[in-house]
Amino acid sequence: MLTVVFLSAFLAGLLLGVRAMIVGVERPPRTGTAPRTALGAPAVAAAATTFGLAGYVLLRHVGASAAAAVGMAAGLALLSALSAVALIAKWAVPSAAAEPPDERYLLQGTPAFVTREVTPEGDGEVTYLAADGAQYATLARSFDGSALDVGAEVVIDRVEDGVAYVEAWALVEKRL
Repeated sequence: MLTVVFLSAFLAGLLLGVRAMIVGVERPPRTGTAPRTALGAPAVAAAATTFGLAGYVLLRHVGASAAAAVGMAAGLALLSALSAVALIAKWAVPSAAAEPPDERYLLQGTPAFVTREVTPEGDGEVTYLAADGAQYATLARSFDGSALDVGAEVVIDRVEDGVAYVEAWALVEKRL
């Protein structure tokens, strides 16, 4: 029975760890605050994985008693969780915060509509919805120099000097 508990903890820890890697641990910020980091998922994943693996090995291959296996596995799990939190708090979060985002690419991938024709010779205008739900308009140029008619669906590649470089959605869709 204890073997099933250890193997279940190990599997749950692995699944939670994979989920944290795929979904990420950064949470959307509350209004006016910096993004939050959910240190809980990596710590719980590390603890559960370590508890399950250590407990199983101690019980089945080392021959430790059930109480000794649970106690040592719990101690190793605590050490593992604290190590995960320390690694994230002391290394990952500060290194991510120290790398400022490239302002040109903050709107990359944002869908927009052409509201004033974009020609190869001159700037047009696009309108897009920002993350805050507000609608904005900005000057636009075609990413590849082609003309874009009013109403065309486009995707913003970057914004330089107040001009959005856009590409037709149909071209982006073909690459997806």
